[in-house]
Amino acid sequence: MPFGYHSVYESTFEEGIRKCRELDFDYVQFDLNVPHFFIDQLSQNRLQEIRKLASDNGVAITFHAPGDYVGLTMDIGPIRRGIMEHLKKIIDVAEYLESHHVTLHPLSLPSFKRADTGENEFEEQYLDYYANILAKNLLELDAFTDSIKLGIENYKFAPSVLTGLRKVLAESKHVGLTLDIAKLHKADGKPDPAQMKFFQQYVDHIIELHLHDLRPHVGQHLKMGTGEIEWQNFMPYLQKPEQWMTIEVRPSKYAFQSVEWINDFLQKNKGKVQLNDSR
Repeated sequence: MPFGYHSVYESTFEEGIRKCRELDFDYVQFDLNVPHFFIDQLSQNRLQEIRKLASDNGVAITFHAPGDYVGLTMDIGPIRRGIMEHLKKIIDVAEYLESHHVTLHPLSLPSFKRADTGENEFEEQYLDYYANILAKNLLELDAFTDSIKLGIENYKFAPSVLTGLRKVLAESKHVGLTLDIAKLHKADGKPDPAQMKFFQQYVDHIIELHLHDLRPHVGQHLKMGTGEIEWQNFMPYLQKPEQWMTIEVRPSKYAFQSVEWINDFLQKNKGKVQLNDSR
């Protein structure tokens, strides 16, 4: 199974590739939310240099598309067109660099909670509307790409997102799932039942794992083995030999230590399979 390093704090593409090689990762995932990894203005010569350096070092490249402020549930005309144009540019660059996949966030939905109950009835009322937007945008990207897999990460997985993804996964050729195990968990540290059920149902569509640990009320992206995730519950996902596994732990020394930890964990728990969605 290939292990990848999630590059955020490196200042250039070259530094990220060399850091990946130095730590013996198989691939580097550049986070395109980061200003020094913006790709819109990269010249063809610059892309050739990046591709050659990656090839010479035996390092594959993947991308994490911007997803905290832009995303796939947007339907305001000019904003949607800009987002789709940018995502298609990322796919073009990824294909030139012979990337395996691009990771995408669906984006959170508008929230209008009631003052009396605290409920967000707006989301239920517009469930089909946003599910259809997500499906429309993803199927357009699916038709655009020739070879790149699109991994939709479980960040802001509202019910409408799950509904839209079920439609897309039934129809698309290139859309898959990126499972962030830490993000499966709620604020109290327990797995979210709806997400657990969804990923069990679509386990064959998972193309990438994002791995980091968490402690409730402290945070995520902790070095693996230092948090409170019960990793033995996720062995069916961790044991797939073809699974791409991106370590989302910073800085790099803790990412490397996390790979050591997960390899040791898998060796000790070889053959143990446990997955319980009723927790």
